[in-house]
Amino acid sequence: MLISCKSCKEGMAQSRFSSLVRLPLVRRLSSSLPNPTTQNDAELVSKILLHHHNPFHAMESSLQLHGITLSADLLHHTLLRLKHNSKIALAFFHYAKSLPDPPLTADSFNLLIDIVAKVRQYDVAWQLILEMDSYNLTPHRRHVSRPHSPIDLVGSHPPGHPCLRRHRNLRPNQAR
Repeated sequence: MLISCKSCKEGMAQSRFSSLVRLPLVRRLSSSLPNPTTQNDAELVSKILLHHHNPFHAMESSLQLHGITLSADLLHHTLLRLKHNSKIALAFFHYAKSLPDPPLTADSFNLLIDIVAKVRQYDVAWQLILEMDSYNLTPHRRHVSRPHSPIDLVGSHPPGHPCLRRHRNLRPNQAR
């Protein structure tokens, strides 16, 4: 193919180059998108929990009636949908921990820490950070470096302060 116009030649070269550059970007972005089945299941689980949650009954009753088995992705995406309902998200997470093979990941812990910290439940957030250690998971750096986080209490309070004593005495499996 013979092209005589300089701008047409540049345009064709640019379109060939851009198609080569975009292809890996599209593949990289598409591989990071969540599975549509997981998205639908997470939507279903979050609706079940929001509409049928009873604080006086076990979480598993409403989930087992619908035959739902949890995976790490399903747990994470359901927590994303429950981010404005911290009590239900926390109860759902505790249910996931109680399973024989809990699908817990650092991402799900970090997400739940964000959820409870946004409603100022810092003791619960600190407890989750300690639990992460018992599962050999590391918290995200932002959770241990935020102002007013439990880690920052050590530097901002004098020795013997009640806040420090309360946080030092916490153990990962200690009931509150």
